[in-house]
Amino acid sequence: MTARENFAYAEWAQIALAPDLGLISPAAEHVCSTLRARGASAQAVDAVHLAVAEALANSIKHGDASGPGAVVRLRWIWQGEWLEIQISEPGNFAPAEDWTELPDDPFAESGRGGFLIAQHVDELEHGNTRGRHTLRLRKRLGLPPFSSPNIAELEQTLAAMTEDLSASYETLSALFRLAEALATTEDLPGFVEHALKLRALIEADTMHVRLRSPEEKLVLLGAAADGCDYPRELDPAGRSIEAEVFRTGIERTTDERTAFAADDPLRGQLGAAFVCPIYFQSRQLGVCVVGRRGRGAYFTAAQLSLARSTAEFLGIACANADLQTQRRAQLRAQQELEIAARIQQSLVPTQFPARRDWAVHGRCANALEAGGDFFDVLETPGGLLLVIADVMGKGVPAALLAVVLRTAVRAHAALAARPGELLNRVSAQLAPDLERLGMFITAQVVFLETDSARMCYANAGHCPLIALAADGNTFRVLEEGGLPLGVSQREEYAEHNEIVGPEERVILLTDGLTEAPDEKGRELGVEGVAQAARQWHGVSLEAAGAALLDLVHRRDAGRRPTDDRTLLLVQRLA
Repeated sequence: MTARENFAYAEWAQIALAPDLGLISPAAEHVCSTLRARGASAQAVDAVHLAVAEALANSIKHGDASGPGAVVRLRWIWQGEWLEIQISEPGNFAPAEDWTELPDDPFAESGRGGFLIAQHVDELEHGNTRGRHTLRLRKRLGLPPFSSPNIAELEQTLAAMTEDLSASYETLSALFRLAEALATTEDLPGFVEHALKLRALIEADTMHVRLRSPEEKLVLLGAAADGCDYPRELDPAGRSIEAEVFRTGIERTTDERTAFAADDPLRGQLGAAFVCPIYFQSRQLGVCVVGRRGRGAYFTAAQLSLARSTAEFLGIACANADLQTQRRAQLRAQQELEIAARIQQSLVPTQFPARRDWAVHGRCANALEAGGDFFDVLETPGGLLLVIADVMGKGVPAALLAVVLRTAVRAHAALAARPGELLNRVSAQLAPDLERLGMFITAQVVFLETDSARMCYANAGHCPLIALAADGNTFRVLEEGGLPLGVSQREEYAEHNEIVGPEERVILLTDGLTEAPDEKGRELGVEGVAQAARQWHGVSLEAAGAALLDLVHRRDAGRRPTDDRTLLLVQRLA
């Protein structure tokens, strides 16, 4: 085996260009000049030039030039005997199966691109991934020329390789530390501080990071600069080079010959600068800038590569910060819902009075999100006070207002025999706060007189009562009522009296039952609840309540309920 066969010799490079047809020729020539310098034959260089030019034209023609990341990438690698060229652009392109064949009309101006490319390369392949289309061209060029250097040249080459290896090791070590910081740093500014430490490795005099703020400004999040004074905010729509890179997603290099806008913060402060975009997937997030003062050598390819890698890490860090913010918000919302659910559960009685005149049973089925439903049962000297209510909204605010309402009702329990006056007092107490909050409460208050058939009730915008005959054959809907609490401070609530016959039942409920939709979106309605309740008039109140809730649950057909379902069932005992 020869010395040459012991080496896996490869060279590669990459450039990015805007989707501009005027850039095709210089880009193709850049590739070909590299091949000539490495000893490729004139015939092979001409073939590559034609293939690359035609492929770039197709890439610009079929790519999506409207997005912020509209940039064409041209990459080539010479390894062994093969030259591989990759050209990618944003979008998805699927050519016809006969794309590489000559059109029926050989003199046609269009439809010849694939044929021309295929004639000058050995292999041709298309692919679409992650929102970009890539065309791969492969051509056999043979092995690059190899000559035996003299000892001095060999020593010089080994010294350069050692220096490059050392720099590569430092770069890899720095990137590993940056990756570790990405996993362990809790906040974005802390990670930016880690990233700015790479300024020394890039051999830059200044380095800073700007990110887009919620106010759509490019805000200076961190800077490592000796003697440079940069403004805190930039207008993304402005004429500065940083704003241009942010908008286009195309990196820029500058030096003292660059035409700067009069208000560009880079003007006059740096002799040379490299500005690259910070993005994650298709989202433009900001820019990273490294610069040197005075005239001199520009950044090396390795240093620019490290700057790009840093920008990529910053993009990932921004995405992680957004995800963490969303996760914290979700956790807070979940905790609030759990608190609200506990509050709601604490309001609902689990034990009911055992009386000889009236039997009562209540149930509340929570939706996945806690709401403001509640009911209460109070024994008073003259009878039994029942309250059912629904606070507008969900979560902790609704649950807290339900607590306030429950407290207010109990504070006026002495008015139990006069439900209308009780609601008037509660309204006067709560209406100012409810109006200020832009919320309201519907409530139904029912008084059942001891050893009597009289039921007195008042309604504040709540669902009507359903009175079910003892035999289950008929029912009445008691719809009298006023406005919800919090709608008007001047509302006066009237009282209504009903005689409840022996073994008759009365149902108090919230709109979570009446508005429960089936698979076609049709609501159950008050009459639907009444008709269903007739089926279970002969069973216990507890069993009847469970059956009604089960009926509503089956109507959901696996869909997530949007409201709580609460009901109170009352029966006059014979």
